[in-house]
Amino acid sequence: MDFNKDYYHILELEESATREQIKASYRRLAMKYHPDKNSTDLRSEERIKDINEAYDLLSNDITRHTYDEYRKEREAVRQREVAQQRQEETAGIDEKNQRSFVRTHTIHKEKRTYLKGSITVKFWGELLDEAQLPLDREVNYRIYPTDVTVTILQTDIHPHDKAPVEFQKSYKESELFTTPLKQPVNSVVQTAQGDEHFALELKDIRVKGPTINNVTKHEGESFGLLTGELYAYVSEYIQEDITV
Repeated sequence: MDFNKDYYHILELEESATREQIKASYRRLAMKYHPDKNSTDLRSEERIKDINEAYDLLSNDITRHTYDEYRKEREAVRQREVAQQRQEETAGIDEKNQRSFVRTHTIHKEKRTYLKGSITVKFWGELLDEAQLPLDREVNYRIYPTDVTVTILQTDIHPHDKAPVEFQKSYKESELFTTPLKQPVNSVVQTAQGDEHFALELKDIRVKGPTINNVTKHEGESFGLLTGELYAYVSEYIQEDITV
C-alpha cells in the first residue's frame, strides 16, 4: 500500500464518492482491465493490481479515513512549501532599482533504501462478500493485522542505485501486500554485533511466497499467522538549498 498513489484517480472517482460508487467503479474497471480480456496489453496486470489495491483501501472506512488525512496533510505541506518559495523569490529585492537578484530554493530530495527480510503478521479475518472479489482472486477473507514483526539481515539492505540484479528481479515479481499495516513497523536488523531494533516506515510492501498458518475460529471470526519473504523500501528526505 503506497499512500503516495492517487487511489481515487485509479478508480476514476471523486474524493466524495460513496460506498456504492466505489464498488460500482471497482467492478467496472476490474472487468475492463482483466488480463484475460487484455492479453496484448502488457500493463493490464499492473493496472488490475492498482485497482485491487485502491479498492481494498477505499472500501474500508478506517484505512480510507487514514488515507484522506494523509492527503490533506501532504497538500498542506505542499502549500507551505509554495508559500516559502515565493517568499524566498521576493526576498532581498531592491524595489527601487535592482533588476536582478539571486534566488535560493529549498528542495527536499527523496533517498530510498531497499530492504529484504521476513515478515510475520498476526491477524483476524472476516469473510468477504463473494460479489466483491476480483475475478482472479481465490482468497475470500480480508485480514486485519494485530501484530507485525519484520526481521532483516544487514546484508539485505541496499541503496536504491546499488541493489543487486537478483534482488531487483525478486522485488518486481513479488505480490503487493495491499493490507494496510500500522506504521511504523517494528523491525529487527540482524548485524554481526547483534540485533538492532528500529521502527521503520515501510513503503511499497511486497511479500513473496506468503503462507497462512495456525488458523483458528472463535465467535464467528478467524485468527491466524501470515509469514513470507518481505520486500520494501524506506524513504529519507534530504533538504538542499539551490541558488540560481
